[in-house]
Amino acid sequence: MVRPEQKRRAVRMMQERNVSQRRACKEIGLNRSTLCYKPKQALKDKPLAESIKALSEKYPRFGYRRITVMLSRQMKEKVNSKRVYRLWKILNLQLPKKRPRRRRPGSDPIKLQSEHANQVWSYDFVSDRAANGQKLKILVVVDEYTRECLALEVAASIRSPHLIETLSRLMTLYGKPQFIRSDNGPEFTANVVKEWVNVSTG
Repeated sequence: MVRPEQKRRAVRMMQERNVSQRRACKEIGLNRSTLCYKPKQALKDKPLAESIKALSEKYPRFGYRRITVMLSRQMKEKVNSKRVYRLWKILNLQLPKKRPRRRRPGSDPIKLQSEHANQVWSYDFVSDRAANGQKLKILVVVDEYTRECLALEVAASIRSPHLIETLSRLMTLYGKPQFIRSDNGPEFTANVVKEWVNVSTG
């Protein structure tokens, strides 16, 4: 649906091309009285809109919420954030998009792709609750090539020693993998676990 303001702009563009107002209104389907109408709200909002525009030019990184706070301090009265947001859109103000940081070549770790069984294991935690509401932690260890679940350990709490014990038991059963992948959880980034994994798979 085309709004009256959009029709007004279309009529003005036609007038700039030497089309009469009467004909332009007829072609666009806009009443001439609507074309000349100036809403009272627009006149009422003009001082606030000018203040918003001035502040946005002075602080280009600020969004409408921070501008609202600054306007309230400036005017020493509470300014409605919804009103500021409406004018913000009318003025077509927006924050410039942040440019993504360029990564230096070679800065991303190369993800080892599993090509055969027992080459890459991955492990992670899943949280759940028992019927009585008790929190449970589930340690899941998977062979990335076969997608076989090698271990599913359930306990109220799983610390580094429990993790090392589970991985050690799996290595006895299946042999040592070339690489073990994990997330950055505290259980996995503990120095004792990192050292043990490096020694065991090295």
